[in-house]
Amino acid sequence: MILGALLAEFLYTDASIVAMLQPVLIESILVGALSAYVAFEALRFAGENAYAGQNLRLQWTHLLVIGVVSSLVNSIGQSIVFGGFVMPDDAFLVLLFYAIGDIFGLVAIMLLAVAAFRVSEREM
Repeated sequence: MILGALLAEFLYTDASIVAMLQPVLIESILVGALSAYVAFEALRFAGENAYAGQNLRLQWTHLLVIGVVSSLVNSIGQSIVFGGFVMPDDAFLVLLFYAIGDIFGLVAIMLLAVAAFRVSEREM
């Protein structure tokens, strides 16, 4: 994830912005990459091990919980990383929009994945 995020930043972000924000962008990428790990570990600490191979069947509810917790961790982390670039009055809105965007993306991808699995089961 870290390599993909680095490539995306350097390929799709204007070079002057990358040069100006380079340390912050690296911190942001690390927060994004580690947020899923933190979510998995938090769920394991709470008594539910959601790592792959723990159950014979895929637990969609675990994936949704991991996605939501990861989104919240990422939102809080990104708000801290970019805190110096955001007006204090807007900090909560930035955090909220990060979380909403992540969660909507999670739901959309989950719906597409469920549909793809159902189609593939019918074809077998």
